[in-house]
Amino acid sequence: MEKLDPILMEVDGAAINSAVKYVVEILQMAGYGDSSTRIAYTLIHGFPEHESDIDFDAAKDLGLRVRDHVEDAHSQKVWRVMRAWLGSYIFEASGVHIIRYAIPGGQK
Repeated sequence: MEKLDPILMEVDGAAINSAVKYVVEILQMAGYGDSSTRIAYTLIHGFPEHESDIDFDAAKDLGLRVRDHVEDAHSQKVWRVMRAWLGSYIFEASGVHIIRYAIPGGQK
């Protein structure tokens, strides 16, 4: 107990509560309605570590609207934009995160 700093614990707790509220707000704007709080809480608290993967099945189980990748012109454009963005940031450390992403099916 003497190793725990109560001020830091309060700051961390406030940050987590803010994150849940922010995610709830985003989910409500995206039309998730009454499920927003449950989904947000699970996203923030339901994974063992920050770097845990949320794959297609896990996202679907959470109640997120996901769909399989479809090989059409729009999907290809989205993937090109996503790859360009990731190419600028992947494995680059920021003040808080390292962005990691795996393209499904090993596509390049």
